[in-house]
Amino acid sequence: MASLAGMLQARGHRITGSDAAAYPPMSDVLAGLGIPLMQPYAEANLDPRPDLVIVGNAISRGNVELEFVLDTRIPFTSMAAVLHDEFLAGRESLVVAGTHGKTTTTSMLAWIYEVVSRTRPELAPSFLIGGVAENFGTSFMVRPEIDGVRQPFLLEGDEYDTAFFDKGPKFLHYFPDAAILTHVEFDHADIYVDLAAVKTAFRRLVNLIPRRGRLVAYDGSENVSECVARAFCTVERYGFRAESHWRLTDLRHEGTESRWTLLRGGTVFCRAAAADGGRAQCAECDGCGSSGCWTGRSCGGDCGGAGDLPLGEATAGGARRGERGDDHRGLRAPSDGDPRDAAGAAHGLSGAAVVGCAGAAVEYAAAQCF
Repeated sequence: MASLAGMLQARGHRITGSDAAAYPPMSDVLAGLGIPLMQPYAEANLDPRPDLVIVGNAISRGNVELEFVLDTRIPFTSMAAVLHDEFLAGRESLVVAGTHGKTTTTSMLAWIYEVVSRTRPELAPSFLIGGVAENFGTSFMVRPEIDGVRQPFLLEGDEYDTAFFDKGPKFLHYFPDAAILTHVEFDHADIYVDLAAVKTAFRRLVNLIPRRGRLVAYDGSENVSECVARAFCTVERYGFRAESHWRLTDLRHEGTESRWTLLRGGTVFCRAAAADGGRAQCAECDGCGSSGCWTGRSCGGDCGGAGDLPLGEATAGGARRGERGDDHRGLRAPSDGDPRDAAGAAHGLSGAAVVGCAGAAVEYAAAQCF
């Protein structure tokens, strides 16, 4: 929610917010943006009357501000709906989903696109991440639109519910053109009754990807396999299995560094290295590399080789919720070989957002990061 507040402010809207008790890192983000944060919840926080209230998914009936909104019929909506209507229209949506690994993977993928955009400005990423990505020093970025170009918008796709009036997962609002699916396990017991319910949510996400799109899915989970089995788009698996299209091989640990080779269709695609990288982290890196080379209209379906992943200074994780995050655990491409970009021949992702809210005051009802 704090990230959305910053994104809307960047669009020229006047934003205020309220919470029961805000905490870092997002309270610091709001302070840095100069967005007023009122604590605790109170009817007075909605005076003057805003044009729109964005209700966070932590807000339930009985909340004093929500009850005032309903009594006085102030227009309200959800975070996910605003993202779709304000920021995703005209862009191509790339969603990173899974019960864990989303923040790390989205952060690294955003950095791949950032590096590539140095020579291909049309691939400069807009993004929304569930924590502060250390490479960017922010959890969000909204790039200026380029006429006639469909630009990428990278989203951490949250499977948690959307709002008190919309109990479906947030990611169903994002209508991905492409997606990464990391892991599917039982989680959020307050929302999902069992693992079957969790898998149903992810199946519905997969079902939203168009035939022209692509789904990059981890190969080490039977649950993931079940969720992607009926996809209408191209599905490419990544991980350690010999039959996977994107296969991590030659993984070795040298001191504080891990090195490996990524195979694409059985041939060497790139080499990569990560500081203190375990199997899970290295697999997440490869999910980024393979998704970063999603072949769309701009490359005619042939990315060619990639040399080395452009993870030069990429940080593996980000500060989430109340955490400050670890020191930089740099991911980098080895200096040997031709350091071409993994996403350098990537798709022409997609550009014009619908502006609503009339540019006046917008009250969001929870300063909460996802």
